[in-house]
Amino acid sequence: MWQFLCNDTHRWMRNARCGYCDLLELLLRWGVMMGSATNRDATGVVSVAVILIISLALGSGAEGSDPSMHSRFRDCPESPNCISSRATSASHYIAPIVYSGSLEDARQRLLEILANFVRARVRVKEERYLHVEITSLILRFVDDLEFEFDDAAKTIHMRSASRTGYFDFGVNRRRCEEIRELFNR
Repeated sequence: MWQFLCNDTHRWMRNARCGYCDLLELLLRWGVMMGSATNRDATGVVSVAVILIISLALGSGAEGSDPSMHSRFRDCPESPNCISSRATSASHYIAPIVYSGSLEDARQRLLEILANFVRARVRVKEERYLHVEITSLILRFVDDLEFEFDDAAKTIHMRSASRTGYFDFGVNRRRCEEIRELFNR
């Protein structure tokens, strides 16, 4: 039972790494042991553990990140045409961009870089989030490129995914690596 709760907790935390699952397992095992040792129902202990884990999970992010930051990124599908700095699988993972200075300076720098991409169109521009559509030259495929700014950790998380098709032949990864390279110059 605790594995099911653990997986749900990580889903709510958007794949953040934590010690909550260890705590949950410890509390659940202790509750079951106490319940069987005293012939009492361990429901109360299990309920308290679940409430504790859910409240901690919903109220926190990854260590070192802004607690008010809740990711808008969807998980990457099984297809290889998506990459994300929040992905848990190695095939979809890309490191976030690290910056120094203010969030506004980093945001402005990123917007300047994106303005030089000919077929890029900024669809959503918020203080801590950008959504950009990039259209391919010949077949007019649209890729969604998203950025989330975590000022507490001084990182820009990114996700790039093709809307259609299965393979992207590494286009999304190369594009994000190019953006990182231009950002770090």
